[in-house]
Amino acid sequence: MQTTQLLFTDYIMAGVQASLDRVRAAEYTVPEADRQQAWHILSFALDAPTTWPVTRELLLALAPKMEQAGFREEWIPYLEKGVHCAQNIGDGRVAAECELQIGLLHRLLSRFDEASRWTTASIEHFAAQEDSNGQARALNELSWLEHLQHHYQAASQHIEQALDLLAEGDPERAMSYRVKGMVTFHQGNLQEAAAYHRQAFELFEQQKELRRAAWSLQNLAIALHWQNKFEVAFECYRKAAAILTEINDISNWGIVQMNFGSAYYYFGNAAEAVKHLVNAETIANQLHDKLQLARVHTHLGLAHLALNDYSKSEKAFILSINEYNALGDHGWRLNAMDGLAMTYLASKQYTQAMTVLQQALAALPEVASLPNYDYLQQSLTKHLEEAEKK
Repeated sequence: MQTTQLLFTDYIMAGVQASLDRVRAAEYTVPEADRQQAWHILSFALDAPTTWPVTRELLLALAPKMEQAGFREEWIPYLEKGVHCAQNIGDGRVAAECELQIGLLHRLLSRFDEASRWTTASIEHFAAQEDSNGQARALNELSWLEHLQHHYQAASQHIEQALDLLAEGDPERAMSYRVKGMVTFHQGNLQEAAAYHRQAFELFEQQKELRRAAWSLQNLAIALHWQNKFEVAFECYRKAAAILTEINDISNWGIVQMNFGSAYYYFGNAAEAVKHLVNAETIANQLHDKLQLARVHTHLGLAHLALNDYSKSEKAFILSINEYNALGDHGWRLNAMDGLAMTYLASKQYTQAMTVLQQALAALPEVASLPNYDYLQQSLTKHLEEAEKK
């Protein structure tokens, strides 16, 4: 019996090693057959403590490639099992790595409370391991999550904590600059935001981190397009999209498509905007990215409105309102309600416009602390006055 068990363990060990070699050989994403084989062998290996030294390597090698390939819901249980195994064996570093990955995946699924819980746990466990780089990476992830929730002060504090943990030449500093760029952008400091994104892009390029360089290029493009530097922004979007296509990063390619579409809308080409936004909607639906869908639908509402397609505009804004409401993001929910009212005004449905605007204005005190409060107050009030005059 013991001999049989040893043979089975040797079989699992050999299978894990073979999968690990194939995963490491995959430059960007793992071929589907290799992915299936790796998941199959992991389902056994995670129940075999004696194989842990090689099993953990396969788990950690797979994690970023599974995220890049768009695996979310179905990959989380493997990582959760990895946390459990690592804790039982006393491997705190791997437990913290898996927790960080789980937090990231929950964030991509717009489950922000779960994302915060797992990411915070990883920060604590990296600190317990005296792993300052891991702690900084987790702090950068937490700050990114916080900026998505408009908690800009907390995000800024965690970025500074991350930078304090990183040596001057540490490549992870580029991720801190990336988050700083987004925080300063949302605070209205467009030139400062562009400077941080350039800094992040240059560091990622030096490290030959193609994927992250593309992220920073598209973030730079956002800051440029809001400074009305459209041609430079378009070029940044094109370069970012080309890189992300090459490395098969479908999630971030979809984000580029959304922002590209937004830029085309503000450039005055709503038809081109719709093409990019429909691409973004397809990817967001595929990946169950609720926050991305809410954003895309707001932009689609604006683009269809500019094309006088009121029916599609109304549908897009209603979807966005419901999606933001489900996420608890009331600042952008009210923004989408303003867009819906604009659609009703343009289509001469004045009673509907007044109803939506009165509801939005009644809810406005809920978002008094957000950067877009003053804009919302002015825009909603102006549109209500327009509706009442008709």
